[in-house]
Amino acid sequence: RPFQPTKIKRLVKMKNTIIYIRVSTQRQVEHGKSIENQLKRLRDYCQYNDFQNIIEISDEGVSGKSQNRVGFKKMMNLIKNHQVYNVIVYSLSRFGRNTIETIQTMELFNKLGVSLHSLTENLDTSSSIGRFFVSVLSSLSQLEREQIGERTKSVLQMKKQKNERVGQISFGYKLGKNNKIVICEDEQETLSIIKGLKRKGLTFGKISDRLTELKRVSKKNGTNWSKNQTRILFNKYCLS
Repeated sequence: RPFQPTKIKRLVKMKNTIIYIRVSTQRQVEHGKSIENQLKRLRDYCQYNDFQNIIEISDEGVSGKSQNRVGFKKMMNLIKNHQVYNVIVYSLSRFGRNTIETIQTMELFNKLGVSLHSLTENLDTSSSIGRFFVSVLSSLSQLEREQIGERTKSVLQMKKQKNERVGQISFGYKLGKNNKIVICEDEQETLSIIKGLKRKGLTFGKISDRLTELKRVSKKNGTNWSKNQTRILFNKYCLS
């Protein structure tokens, strides 16, 4: 039996439309961006577009950069549970903490079949122009991420060439003067002991016991050596 369009329409109408609002500072309230001001315009928009099952969620007095946005988290839980069809916001600046998060959220909405409407930007991602807008933003965001990655890689390579610290210092080395990486003679000797004992056929358990007896110092556990720690050092530094 074929699907009936009227049934599909009823299923869609069962889902909710969320009005999400956020005001973070007193200054915004004084300049007409109060909760009441946003709500009126968003409600009028919903009424004009005949959106049903309206849920109003707000984060009042919360900065957009804050991780603790209770209302935003509640909205995302409803969306991930497939209970939402539309999300209406006053502006994109009232929505995500930053550009990248906003774009990532918009991409998630697209995957879950949720339309985002922003009054200030006149954005409706259910339209072809709205989807094009999202695709352009996504491309720009991807370009920005790649450029950041390239710059980071370049800086790290330069630091390595100068023997400067990059992340965690490898076993067998230490931080010397002027933040330069230098050889740690004691740890290099430990690596030689591990390599020599392994050549004699000792298990990693026996080697770790021997290192503990010799009071050889590790970076993490002092003079207490484990079989797993010894195995990792051997595989990483003693096989070449």
